[in-house]
Amino acid sequence: MDDPTTNNNNNNDNSLDYWLEDIETLSQMNVTSLTIEMNQWIRNSIQNCQISYSSPATSLSSLSSATDSLNNDNNDNDGWMINEPFHYMNNNHHYGDDENTLCIQSAANKAEAVLRWMRRFSIEENRPNLKPNLVTYNTVLNAHAKAGNPRAARAIVEFMQKEDGIEPDLHTYAGLIQAWSRSKKGRDGAVEAEKVFEEMLSSSKVIPNEVVLGALVDAWAKSGEMDAGEQAERVLLANDGIVASIVTFNSVMDAYAKRGKAKEAQRILKLMIATKDVTPNTRSYNILMQAWTRASNDRVPTAELLENFLLTMLTSQTNNVPEPDEVTFTIVIHAWAKSGAGLKAARSAVRLLNSMVDHKIKPNMKTWASVVDCWAKVGDRNHSVFDIRGTSLSSLKCYMKSRVKFAGHEAETILHCMNKIFEETGKKCDKPTIYIYNGVLDAWGKSGSPKAVAKVLNILSKMESGKGGSLVRPNEITYSIAIGTLAKSKEVNKSIISLDLLDRMTSTGLKPNTICFNAALNTCAYDFSRENTDTFNTAKEIFLRLRKSKDACANNISYSTMIHACKHLLPEDSSSRDAEVEKVFKVCCEDGQCDNVVLRQFQRTASTSILCKSLGNAVASKERLTISDVPSSWSSNVKLFRT
Repeated sequence: MDDPTTNNNNNNDNSLDYWLEDIETLSQMNVTSLTIEMNQWIRNSIQNCQISYSSPATSLSSLSSATDSLNNDNNDNDGWMINEPFHYMNNNHHYGDDENTLCIQSAANKAEAVLRWMRRFSIEENRPNLKPNLVTYNTVLNAHAKAGNPRAARAIVEFMQKEDGIEPDLHTYAGLIQAWSRSKKGRDGAVEAEKVFEEMLSSSKVIPNEVVLGALVDAWAKSGEMDAGEQAERVLLANDGIVASIVTFNSVMDAYAKRGKAKEAQRILKLMIATKDVTPNTRSYNILMQAWTRASNDRVPTAELLENFLLTMLTSQTNNVPEPDEVTFTIVIHAWAKSGAGLKAARSAVRLLNSMVDHKIKPNMKTWASVVDCWAKVGDRNHSVFDIRGTSLSSLKCYMKSRVKFAGHEAETILHCMNKIFEETGKKCDKPTIYIYNGVLDAWGKSGSPKAVAKVLNILSKMESGKGGSLVRPNEITYSIAIGTLAKSKEVNKSIISLDLLDRMTSTGLKPNTICFNAALNTCAYDFSRENTDTFNTAKEIFLRLRKSKDACANNISYSTMIHACKHLLPEDSSSRDAEVEKVFKVCCEDGQCDNVVLRQFQRTASTSILCKSLGNAVASKERLTISDVPSSWSSNVKLFRT
C-alpha cells in the first residue's frame, strides 16, 4: 500500500477517506487488544533498537500508518485533530543523548501517537470500545520512562487525570519513578523520584510494593553521586515495611561497589541474608567481589581474597551461597591479571580456567582476555606452564595440553582454542577480539624468546590477510607491538622490517602514531646488521615521516632516540655526525621537547665544539647537564620529564 502522505495533491478529506478503509477494520477491535499489540510493538522496537513504523502485528501496522497520515496533514483544524496535550514531546526533546535512548524515545513517541488516535477516534466516531484505559496510558508512560523522559511521562499522567478522569495506580507511580531514575539527572533526578514516592504515599488508594521501592532505590543507586550507596540504603531502610526484592538489595550493593566501598557492600549482603524470603544470588556475590577489587590497592592479597570467595561459592552447602558463574571466575582472573604477580598470576589464571572447565562453565570473551593478559605480563623464559585441560563447550572438545617454556606459546595456544570454539559455534560472543590478538602479540613480545619476532610477524600477516584462522584485522596497537618486539630483538635487518611495517600499516588505512614511529626509530638505533650509513638513512626516513605526519608528533623520546641513532650509526668525531646531531637538537629545542635524557644523549654524542656552540661554554663544561641549565622554553612541551 502506497503512503498517501507522499502525494502533495491529496487534500485532507481524501487522505482521511483513504485511511478510513483500514481504520474501519481496526475500529472493530477493542482497547484491550490494541493495547496488547501496542505494548508488544514497543517491546520489539526497544529490543531491536530499530524504530520502524511497521509492526509484526498487521493491525497495529495499519494503525501506525494511519496516525502518520493524520499527523502529516497540512490542515490540523478539520475537527479530527482535537486537543494536542503532548505536542512538546517530539523527537527534539530527549533527556538521554545516546543512540539507544533516541531509539527508545522514537518508539515512545510513536506509541503516544497511537494513543492519541485511539482517544480521538473513540470520541469523534463514537467508538467507546477504543477509548484508552489506565493500562493503555501506563503502556505509553512506561515507554517514555524507559527513554528517561520524566517530563513526557508526567504529561501523560496529568492529561489522563484531567481529560479522562483516570487516577494513577501503582504501575503509574512506578513508571514515573523509573523515568526520573533513567533521566541522567543525578541527584536532582533521585530527589524528584522521592517526591513521586511521597505523592504516592499521600494517596490512600495506592499502597507501595517492592517494585516501586526498587525503582526508587535504583534512582539513587544509578545517580552517580558520591553518596549514592548511602542514599540508596537510607531509602531501603526507611521503608522496612516493604519486603525488598533481591534486585533492590543488589542495586544498593552495586552503588557501593562502584565507589569501592566493599565493607558497606558486604554489610548489605549480610542484611540480605538476614531478611526473610530473600536469598542472595550469584550477582550479589559478583557485585561484592567487584567492590573488593576497587577497594584495595594491595592487588595480590585482593586476588587471593577473591579466589577464597570463589572457593566458598564452589564448596558451600548452604542455601545462602549460590554457585558461581562465568562472571565470577572472570572477576577473579581479572584481579590476578592486574595483580602484577607475574608467573604466580598466570598459573592462577590457568588453574581457574581449568576449574571453569571442570564445573562446565563456559568462559566468555572477558575471561579469555584476562587469561591472555596474565601471560602477556609474565615474559619469563625460565618457567614451565601448566596444562589447560580439554573443555567441553556445546559439544566442542578443545585440548590445550602443550608443555612449553614461554608465555607467548601459552597465550597463542589459548587463541587457537578460542578460534576453534568460534568455528564450532559461530557465535559472535565466542569470536576472539582485537584485544585478545594484541594480548597474544604482547605476550610474545615480552617473552624474550628467539622466536618472538617470527611469531609476531606471522600472526600479524594472518591478521592482515584474514588467513590462517584470523578473523580480526590489526589496529594501531597491533603494529606498535610488532615494531616494539623488533626493537627489543636481535633480528637481522630489523630497521628495514620496521619501515616496511609502517608502510603496511599505512596501506591498510591506519595512521602510525608517535609510539609506532618511536619504536621504529629504536630499531634503527640498535640495528648493526647492515652498513651503518644505510641504517642511518632509514632512521632519517622514519624521522622525516614523523615530522611531517598530521597524526603523530615528535616528542622527547623521539628526539633522544634519534640522537642515540646518530651516536651508534655515524663515525665518532666526524663532521657528518656533528651536523646531524646539531640539527636534531636544534629542532628538539624549538619544539620544546628537550628533557634530561635528551640533554644527556646530546652531551655524550656531540663534539665539544657543537656543545659550546649550542649551549654556551659555561653550560657545556658541566659534567652532567639537566634542564635547569637551559632555557625553560626548550622543555615547555614535554609532558613528563624523565630523569
